[in-house]
Amino acid sequence: MKLAVRYGAITVNPAREVDTIEAKPKNPPRALATEEVTLLQKTLTTDEHATAADLPDLVTFMLGTGVRIGEALAVLWNQADLESGTVKITHTIARPPGQGLIRKTIKSRTGERTLTLPNWAAAMLRDRHTASTRPDDPVFPDTTSGYSGPPTPAAPSAPP
Repeated sequence: MKLAVRYGAITVNPAREVDTIEAKPKNPPRALATEEVTLLQKTLTTDEHATAADLPDLVTFMLGTGVRIGEALAVLWNQADLESGTVKITHTIARPPGQGLIRKTIKSRTGERTLTLPNWAAAMLRDRHTASTRPDDPVFPDTTSGYSGPPTPAAPSAPP
């Protein structure tokens, strides 16, 4: 609208008079209670499909770091310091339309960070690391040792 005013297409910018809409989230975010974390981990470790999809370790990592799923899936072994128990978060996995999975840098420099892992999350990473692990391998690979991606949103179901 500013551009339209600047070039004389309109005389007044009506958007300038619009107030910002502020809405409270319907469900404010909250941390899981200890009992909920325990139940989640127990459920994942006893579920055959979750174990096959490597969800127990991925969820343990996310609980220990607080990172988003795309950030967790983008971590390479050379970003994890198993001795000091830290991990560098520098990238995320995205699925742009028509491009498949890509590993891209985080949007801002402030998003790049080094996190100290709780002992139980660091122990999980040490257990995952093997002699054949290469530094540029993803910590949470797909079945072909490539990048795993965040789940795709479910398509809307057809009307009945």
